[in-house]
Amino acid sequence: MPPIDTPYDQRIKRLKQKIDKRPGPNNALRLRLVKNQQKRHRYLQRNTPQDIPYSSQFESTVGMLNRNLQQKQADIAGRRLATEQQYGFGADQSNPFSVARTLEQNFHNQRRATLNSMARQGQLYAGSLSNARAADRMDFERQLDTAQRQYQSDLGDLAREEMLAQQAYDEDFLAAQAAALEAALNQPLDPSSAPASPNFKKRIRRLRRKMRGGKNKGVRNIKFKGGPA
Repeated sequence: MPPIDTPYDQRIKRLKQKIDKRPGPNNALRLRLVKNQQKRHRYLQRNTPQDIPYSSQFESTVGMLNRNLQQKQADIAGRRLATEQQYGFGADQSNPFSVARTLEQNFHNQRRATLNSMARQGQLYAGSLSNARAADRMDFERQLDTAQRQYQSDLGDLAREEMLAQQAYDEDFLAAQAAALEAALNQPLDPSSAPASPNFKKRIRRLRRKMRGGKNKGVRNIKFKGGPA
């Protein structure tokens, strides 16, 4: 029996071709691909016998997919923690040499340098000191904003990697399920589960007993010409 055809096979094929032709994440196309694969899986479930036989291949494939996904998620979680420690903006701000701590330290050093410079010039109480300090503050905030934007960009890259890893897992899992369903469809019918053939010999005997002594006596002379006993 050939694999069952579904209304979603061509859509899935076209989406895979588009993804292969276009470099980059292609998140929208991948999401459409996963949705169509889910619909195909549900279609196969509706047209497959309820008692799906155990498939060692499916279990092995799913186990491998789970391990790969967990390893990928653990790697991304470790890189996310390292990013937080590097920049010092996230939950972990314990790194004394983070970008945020370094910028803050540089800002305080610049404030002291500006104060000492103005003092040597005799402008400690002049308005130029306030202007210089405002310039120092502006420079610090500009550098801090740049660092925060880069930090959010790095986190966004990690989030996209995590999403793509989950999408790849979903695609491969659905493909494994579809393969298991199609294998179940292609398996020969178990003779023990097949419906029993009608026992014509017994039926004829019962009919003869009912007709004994009654009309239509010709039925008694019906000869059995084959069929299971």
